[in-house]
Amino acid sequence: LKPAPAVDPRHFGDVLAWAPCKMSRGLRHVALQLDYYMSSQFAGIAVAMRNGLYSKAGIQLQLLPKCTPGEEAASVSEGYAWTQGKSLWVGTMEQNTLLPAIKSGCDVRAVAAMFARS
Repeated sequence: LKPAPAVDPRHFGDVLAWAPCKMSRGLRHVALQLDYYMSSQFAGIAVAMRNGLYSKAGIQLQLLPKCTPGEEAASVSEGYAWTQGKSLWVGTMEQNTLLPAIKSGCDVRAVAAMFARS
């Protein structure tokens, strides 16, 4: 058996693990807006929270309350502005809501795509 390759989170879209490493040491609060209820599609996030992995990495993860479908980009953009950039705000959303939000002027960026299968 070959050893498993080293995981580079930039290739797997694990922004919650990778981004804080690239941020200043003082910026460790991450607000996460899910585009659906906490369910099996977010199992990795749930397991990491339950096992304290974010805390061990120095990340204070805040799960935001569910918002109206299609408003995820606005929630992330407005939250980031509200905290004046002192926190990292990320969200999960479908491209059919992300692209219209960007087109209408919402200041967000797509940084990773969800996998077609787990």
